[in-house]
Amino acid sequence: MDNTIPAHLIDQFFAIIDKGDEEKARKFLLEHLKEFPEESKNAIIAAFVEEAITKQADGSALIAALKNEGLKTAHTMSTFKKEGEKQAELERIKRGI
Repeated sequence: MDNTIPAHLIDQFFAIIDKGDEEKARKFLLEHLKEFPEESKNAIIAAFVEEAITKQADGSALIAALKNEGLKTAHTMSTFKKEGEKQAELERIKRGI
């Protein structure tokens, strides 16, 4: 099987890359995927999968960080509430004396 990428695909792809349009380059690869040799198809698919996994992992890390911050905030609020309750109790005791 010939693993040579057709010259017209290379030329079109690099014309897009030279313009710096990353989204258009992705679209081109997806639209022309069937025209690439099997080995190249596998590499392109692997790159897209890796990118998706990385984005998902980054999103998961962000969610975990936000949850952690939420827990810290809840703990801090709980601490403030307890302190407020202690202060209120002390005021009631002082007024009772």
